[in-house]
Amino acid sequence: FGIIGDISRSGDFMRALEHLEGYRCNSMTLDEGTLLGITVLDFMDDGIMERGDLVVSLNGEYYTDESDATSSRSMILDMFERQGRRFIRSLDGVFNIFIYDKREKRLLLFNDWAGNHNLFYHFDGRTFIFSTEIKGILRIMKEKTVNGKGIVEQFMFGHMLFDETPVEEIKLLDP
Repeated sequence: FGIIGDISRSGDFMRALEHLEGYRCNSMTLDEGTLLGITVLDFMDDGIMERGDLVVSLNGEYYTDESDATSSRSMILDMFERQGRRFIRSLDGVFNIFIYDKREKRLLLFNDWAGNHNLFYHFDGRTFIFSTEIKGILRIMKEKTVNGKGIVEQFMFGHMLFDETPVEEIKLLDP
């Protein structure tokens, strides 16, 4: 998850994601007004890696031509530094990847080609929030509008189509 902009309610956001026994929330304030976090199993490392001006977080696992299944954040940064945004084309698997460039103050969000791991986002003109779960975003949003189309799609197809969600102000990142 992450918040760029008003991070004053980030505690509510993190509590919404700390709902499963055996998990904990780790976060890192990257610069003024930018928070990046991840919910991880208690026995895992903190889930966030910082190298130079780049910060990366990975949810899931990926495969490359050079390796078996891996969740190596270091390998992601190596590939990103060599290939830029095109690195994502050489990955297969089930994942979300978040890369933040502190020097350029730029966030890049990636998910696998099929969108197997949902990644939701909300932008109100001032604050950008993203999460793998809608409820974290809902906890800190001030205004919410029911999206009938998103609800119907969820019930009819068992999943969300395109960028529609049950909440008008929250969108689903396209694969």
